[in-house]
Amino acid sequence: MSTKKESVQYILEKLQQPEIFSVRAMFGEYALYAHGVVVALICNDQLYIKDLPASRELSEYCDMDTPYEGAKSHYVVEEYMYDTIPHLVQILVSISESRSTQEPKKKKEKIEKKKEKTSKTTFTKKTPFMQMTFSERVVELALTIPFGKVTTYGAIARAAGGGAMSSQSITSILGKAYMAGEKNIPFHRIVYSDGRIWTSAEIDTKRRALYKKEAIEIDQKNKIINFKEKLFEF
Repeated sequence: MSTKKESVQYILEKLQQPEIFSVRAMFGEYALYAHGVVVALICNDQLYIKDLPASRELSEYCDMDTPYEGAKSHYVVEEYMYDTIPHLVQILVSISESRSTQEPKKKKEKIEKKKEKTSKTTFTKKTPFMQMTFSERVVELALTIPFGKVTTYGAIARAAGGGAMSSQSITSILGKAYMAGEKNIPFHRIVYSDGRIWTSAEIDTKRRALYKKEAIEIDQKNKIINFKEKLFEF
């Protein structure tokens, strides 16, 4: 049984960290990424997390099962557990960090060379917009969001020529561009379609300072006040 797109969207919404998490389809199922590293699988509409030192805490909450025939046992995160498992996001990020540090040296050098090449060629205005790749267009559009304005993940995806589900990839694309050297991406100016901002304990103070500087007011529910007036459409 293939995983429904609605189930994938539900899981991403429960994790509440669009700047960290992204997904990629694979044979009717999905891989969940944290900071560009695979940390879990979404199969049969459920989240499967591999049994690793970084995920061992899940043994107190989850049963184990195989996501597909021939696979090793994974922790199965049931629907109700997203609200009951403490530190779930931190566990997934820890898996990402542990896997990143375990990469072979040659593989890391190859990635760095690819990033160096990307930083020199991808983020340049010399290439006509419509001749850019989808990822290049996303970065180019993000850099044009005016001071004091915000746009949405969906608006960027549409303007870049992406399909209905491509908005889910915006954070991942911009995150990779940032790591590759494009440090001017205004992440705080990209929000959800209902005007909600993304934030976390680590960046909350910095984000709110940026909003204050740009005269963008946020209410107690983390929504932009007068959202339609602040909305920038490409």
